Amino acid sequence: MTRPLFGLAVMILVAGGATAAGADAVTVDGTTYPMDRVLLCEPYEEYGSRQELELQGLHQGDGGRAQVDIAITVMGTLVIQEVSWSGPEGLFNRQGTPDETLFEVADDRVRGALEIADAYGRSASVRISFDIGLPEDYFACR
Repeated sequence: MTRPLFGLAVMILVAGGATAAGADAVTVDGTTYPMDRVLLCEPYEEYGSRQELELQGLHQGDGGRAQVDIAITVMGTLVIQEVSWSGPEGLFNRQGTPDETLFEVADDRVRGALEIADAYGRSASVRISFDIGLPEDYFACR
């Protein structure tokens, strides 16, 4: 099933790690973080680009706070996906090249599995997989 996102029909396929149906979780280098709260940010347009999807998954556990950010930005005809992670492992992200598939949006869920790099440019990286449901209501993130 394809979920239309703000005028953009997104059906992107990628091999990914799966969790139990309905569970919202992120796994980073073998450690699974259940998402306590998931926010679907209101879409916005700025400087000629549209933020088609901005999803924030939040975890608060004994090991501290963690957050995954998953986004789709459209600039003209180019579609750019981005995944960021902030947790006990550090701060990591990956921005795909135009039209590169990093994750899928289907059946009201966002799923993916990929390697993301240290945000500070060091050679470290982590393997992240996620399976997160899209909330029905938008949240004013700005």
